[in-house]
Amino acid sequence: MFGRERQREQELSYLTVVTYGRTGSTAIQSALNALPGVVMRGENYGAMRGLRAYLQSVAETADRHHAGRPDHPWYGSARLDPSAVLADLRRHVVEFILRPGRGTRVIGFK
Repeated sequence: MFGRERQREQELSYLTVVTYGRTGSTAIQSALNALPGVVMRGENYGAMRGLRAYLQSVAETADRHHAGRPDHPWYGSARLDPSAVLADLRRHVVEFILRPGRGTRVIGFK
């Protein structure tokens, strides 16, 4: 199952539209969605910002707080794997936020 999902993710191209409010981003979204194989999702209340903060916290903890003793306040931090977290977040965003359908070649959000 994960092999097919990973293969599917590698076949996709990604696009993000970043604009100020009231500048026509919804019109751009609509125009892009009219193209075959393109799916542009709408806004998401900054969900990516929260995921980025989570990844940054994991990476900083893994980088700075190496402690192998069970009585250390940062015990276990050396076992954190930011690269694995990033890979899982990418899969999560595609599967649960972007949700490409069959025939989708380009996926993104504004």
